[in-house]
Amino acid sequence: MSGDLDEILKNNRPQLIEWLRDEYLTLLDQHIIEAKHPRKKPFKNGI
Repeated sequence: MSGDLDEILKNNRPQLIEWLRDEYLTLLDQHIIEAKHPRKKPFKNGI
């Protein structure tokens, strides 16, 4: 099983790197937006 995964990772490395980069940048954008515009807490004490 491990050999199959190694083969998949080796054969698809550029696509995997691009996908991870896109995912990271999307999460980073969401974090920056959240930091600039924090969501209002639904209850008084944030509970």
